[in-house]
Amino acid sequence: MVRLFYALCGACIASFAECLSGMLKEGHWQRCSRCDHCGARLQALEMIPVLSWIFLRGHCRCRREKLPCLYPLSELCGALLLLPLSLSTDLKQNAAMILLFVFLLVLSLEDLHSQQIHSLFTCLFLLCALFALPLAGIRSHLPGTILLCAGLFLLRKLSGGIGDGDIEFLAAAGLLLGLRGTLCLLLFSCLSALPFAYRKRNGRIAFMPFLCFWMWLFLLHIFVFRFDLLDQLLDALTLL
Repeated sequence: MVRLFYALCGACIASFAECLSGMLKEGHWQRCSRCDHCGARLQALEMIPVLSWIFLRGHCRCRREKLPCLYPLSELCGALLLLPLSLSTDLKQNAAMILLFVFLLVLSLEDLHSQQIHSLFTCLFLLCALFALPLAGIRSHLPGTILLCAGLFLLRKLSGGIGDGDIEFLAAAGLLLGLRGTLCLLLFSCLSALPFAYRKRNGRIAFMPFLCFWMWLFLLHIFVFRFDLLDQLLDALTLL
């Protein structure tokens, strides 16, 4: 039952984040969820994560227009990514992790939809992590974070290969993970994004989802899994 709860919670959060990112893209707020095509208010049975899309066969109820498969995929990913929290019995920490998960999802979906990232959500993510999770060494991480951000801004000026929102997020990651952890986060994200970048060639890809995915895995490693495999991998990469 605990695993089912976290899976459902993850799917619902993903659905909420999808709705929120859509409203941010359009620039207006609405109380009720509405159809993307006709604007009709969605009924309760149309808002069940994953299952509603399957029952409707990927089409809206009114005009039978095709609905993006991003909806059920993001909800399914939300369920799978939040499921590991069922291994932890620290409810206060789990609540903080769920809140961080919301911010990471919104940042990812914002970049996917509009390739624009609101600094507010990056700041909220950082503040929540600093105040709610037992992190240490923030002071010692500050010089490395400044050095990393300076290098990334220089890279942006020279090549334009990374966005300001990505740099802001990496600055927040630097305060939480330190220089070594953030460099590994950047390395894993770049390696994950390579196939998509090669496929798109000259087009710009959304990089924030890769950063947020690996950031979530790092947070799970630190606060839930608590095993040494990732630490050994980081040590090996440092030696290289």
